[in-house]
Amino acid sequence: MHRSIFLLFLIAVLPGQAMAVSGDEESYSPGEKRILEEVQALKKAVEALEKRLSEIEKRLEDSEGRSPTEPPFLPRGFRRGDQEKFKGITLPEKPTKEQVREYVRKIMDASRGQRMFSTNDPQIELLMAIPGEHRDVLFEAIGRENRGLADYHVLEALKQLASEDDIPLIRKLLPYKRGIVAIVIARGWEKKVEDVLVRELDDTSSFLPCEWITAVANLRNPSTYARLLRFLVDGPNPHMTIEAIESIPDFPRKDFEKAVKDLWKKRNSDSADSPPCMEFGKVAVAKAAAKIGCIDALEYCILKLNEKKASAFDGTQDLRPFVLRLVPVQFSNRELQNWFEENGDKLFFNRETGKYEIGKGVEEDY
Repeated sequence: MHRSIFLLFLIAVLPGQAMAVSGDEESYSPGEKRILEEVQALKKAVEALEKRLSEIEKRLEDSEGRSPTEPPFLPRGFRRGDQEKFKGITLPEKPTKEQVREYVRKIMDASRGQRMFSTNDPQIELLMAIPGEHRDVLFEAIGRENRGLADYHVLEALKQLASEDDIPLIRKLLPYKRGIVAIVIARGWEKKVEDVLVRELDDTSSFLPCEWITAVANLRNPSTYARLLRFLVDGPNPHMTIEAIESIPDFPRKDFEKAVKDLWKKRNSDSADSPPCMEFGKVAVAKAAAKIGCIDALEYCILKLNEKKASAFDGTQDLRPFVLRLVPVQFSNRELQNWFEENGDKLFFNRETGKYEIGKGVEEDY
């Protein structure tokens, strides 16, 4: 029996070994010979299917002009825009401001439909050809089109082109064109626009880019800590706020944990006046709360594992390894849920080990 299992493994896992194995057929029982023949037939069928699939993929690539490494579900041109159009976009040797504006407009128009972005995209190189005296045109272009990532190439170009001469303009535009904060971070200018960053953070009703929270955290200024905590609890972007705060080495841990517990209580509330929360945000908050001892947050994470397949869209793609790091058992998702139902009321959080244990822990007062 064991030799039969080994035979199946050898043939299935090690391509090209089937003939070598079959050369010693005299030592096999009739049953093993039959298994060998069936496996060899299956291998030939699989190889024929793989060859056929490869031919189909090749024809698709040839007909659509797609790179073999490009995801097959993306229509032609969606990866880096229309390459032919970019080849026809040129800038005069000494352009006027209007010519530069037209040049930028053509690049952005040719980028319509793009769904994947890279720092190697040709648009960035084209935009970097704009003379320094017309750099303000690039700032003008930010936010012009109301579509996701429309500003990506302009921002990437300005990360390299912007100089300290642009800081007054950046300060003026930052409250209205908040994506510019990416340039601030790239150039290390957070201190030069600190008052603008902090002032906008005080408005917890407005949605700030993830980079904005990062920029405030990069200030490492204790006077901003209370604002960050207030934005964490009352603002619309808890996921990035948690990450930003955790990146600050000297942030008061007890204050942070109290804010996380308040936030989890708020986001986990069933009351009608609790703020709307996308699932991604709630999962992120639950994970942060579970890490500091909120047992109902751990329960939420375990229940979430059994609801549906893990997905990056709701933040559950790494939820299982996260939960397993917190509990003293290594069970399947369903077994984890059964384990929690049996032991949830006996669990306490051991701060020294960073794990939940069965027993009686020390009560904490926040």
